[in-house]
Amino acid sequence: MASSVLKGTRLAGKVCIITGAGSLHGIGRATAHRFAREGARHLYLVDLVADNFPTIQSSLHETNPDVKVTTIQADAADEEKIASICKMATNENGRLDVFFANAGKVVANSDSLEPYQTISAEQFMKCISNNTLSCFLALKHAADAMAKADESAGKLTGGGSIILTSSSMWK
Repeated sequence: MASSVLKGTRLAGKVCIITGAGSLHGIGRATAHRFAREGARHLYLVDLVADNFPTIQSSLHETNPDVKVTTIQADAADEEKIASICKMATNENGRLDVFFANAGKVVANSDSLEPYQTISAEQFMKCISNNTLSCFLALKHAADAMAKADESAGKLTGGGSIILTSSSMWK
């Protein structure tokens, strides 16, 4: 199967962190596959729930055996974890090039057509706080890591890409 996948070079040699990468059918998993096809050197996949990581890692290695994949179970709204993941990427690779802040929580109960009517203000604010904080932490720690150049790692100048995403808060 690996030979049938067309390879790109947009991310050749890049080191990338993707949060919210633990779903078998989510944006994070699809992004990991795309980044691997575009030549990323090392992917750090982060999710609060690690149940699907073995399957995701296996499928990435099957189609892109040259890409290193590290899976980390962590909350994207945990500042110590996000700071340590950014440091891990730069310590292991000498660089961080892309941080895709894709993690987010949804409001828990939503079987009705108008779920907002059953959600308390406290539940809503907890969800908003978590989803906003995860993006802020990505900006704070990834920007600092990306600012550093490391000639030995092939990164001649500081810089990188931080991507923030959001979606519906309702299930």
